[in-house]
This record gives sequence, C-alpha cells and structure tokens, in this order.
Amino acid sequence: MESIFTIGFDKLRVAGSFTNGIGNKYVANWNGSIWSEVGGLNSLATPNAIFALHIDRKGNLYAAGGLINMNNHFYLGIYNGTVWSELGGISTLASIGGLLDVTSDKYGNIYTCGGIKNSLGNYYVAKYTDPNSIAEYQNDLSFSAYPNPATDNLNLVLTSKQPLTISIQNTLGETIIEKTNLKQNSLQLNVTALEPGIYFITIANNKKSITRKFIKAN
Repeated sequence: MESIFTIGFDKLRVAGSFTNGIGNKYVANWNGSIWSEVGGLNSLATPNAIFALHIDRKGNLYAAGGLINMNNHFYLGIYNGTVWSELGGISTLASIGGLLDVTSDKYGNIYTCGGIKNSLGNYYVAKYTDPNSIAEYQNDLSFSAYPNPATDNLNLVLTSKQPLTISIQNTLGETIIEKTNLKQNSLQLNVTALEPGIYFITIANNKKSITRKFIKAN
C-alpha cells in the first residue's frame, strides 16, 4: 500500500497495489462502515499500482501511478466526484512511464512527475493549468493589512482582479473612510485622523466581502 489520503474523520482514501476481483488496481474509499471503489467497480480499470493521491481545493481527487490509456500512454487520473477521466484529455500528457507524484498550488495548477520526457529526451515536471481555476482565484477576496496597530498609514495588499470597494467602520458600524472602484494590487490609507481604538476594514467586490479588525494606535 503506497498512498493514504484522509478526508475529515470518517472518510479514508487509500491506493496502492491491492486489486479487486478481476485483478485491477483501484482507489478505495472507507466511509466509516464499508470499503468501496472510488467511482464504482472497475471505474479506474488500471492493472498497475497507484503511487500517489492528491485532493485540490475544489475537491477533485487525483491518482498518479501506472494508469495507462488506449494509446499505451500513462496519464494522471482525475475524479470529479462522479467519474474518473484523463486530466487534460486523451494522451495530452503522453507519458512513456508511470507517474510518481501529484500536487497542486493555490492557483489551481496541477503538477506531476515521473516518466514524462520532452522533445530532447529529458525528464521534466509537468504542469497543468485550468483557466477556470486561475479566474476563480483572481476573483477571490484576499488581502493583508499592515502595520497593525497602525499610527499614520495602513498598507493593503490585495489579490482580487475585480474592482473593489474598501471601507473602514468604527465599532458602531459607522463608515469613516470609503474608496470605490479600486483596481490596484496595493493601497495606502491615511488613518492619522482616526481616534485611537478598534476599527474594521471591509474589502468587497460584486460577489462577496471580507472584514478584518485593526487597531488605530496613538
């Protein structure tokens, strides 16, 4: 058994070299009561071992190992909660050997390595970029504010690519400062005129908002 992936406290995803009744390897799911094949009986249908599992931030499950398609190419399997498929489409990776590992980053990019060679015959780490994942990340609201406590200026670092509204409220919920239709990735707010105390800064786009606390110092 080469790989174990846990989800929560009552679900286990396990893969390796164990086989089902007709000799195929599979990803097993333990729901707290019984074991089953992820995707259903023989849905992955690989005769070779599975070396690594990974779950991205969307909840997609990836399996790397000896998965091989009709063109005798090894591929990275993705399970979207319903069916298994070949990430990127049939033979887009065109690996001549098994895949050893799989991971993802915060942008939704997927990385795998193993028997993948380029046109010069060199092995490399393959990266798969889903445009939808990048767009979703860019629309996410995430920001940092420093220094906190702040005396004169409060610096903001923003990740969203959508126009933003930034506002500062006091503990009574009254808006003290507001700026709209902002598109830059960084901003400096002058808070010198604010009375010392606790304030809340809200970042909002047309879908959602995030509010965090900061302290105005003397």
